[in-house]
Amino acid sequence: MVETRNTIIERAIVEGGGSQAELARRCGCAQQHISKLLNGEVAISAGLAMAITRATDGRVRIADLMPDLVEAVASELGVSVSNALARSEASACLAQ
Repeated sequence: MVETRNTIIERAIVEGGGSQAELARRCGCAQQHISKLLNGEVAISAGLAMAITRATDGRVRIADLMPDLVEAVASELGVSVSNALARSEASACLAQ
């Protein structure tokens, strides 16, 4: 069996404290869940994608974690993906 590691989650681990346990602590989930994400055993939820974005101070974005969602939202809004990203980043700044 070929193991497929999620490189975006690997980056989130580095940016979010350097270990699965620290990223999990910052996100409010179990380390085992981060491991399952890393190894492609589970899909990421929108809530956890937002938590990872906060835990990495925006260095790993929702668009990195869930690009299909961003494309769907952009399509629904009738805007380009770059405009949708700009809107979401502006909203995130206002929420802080």
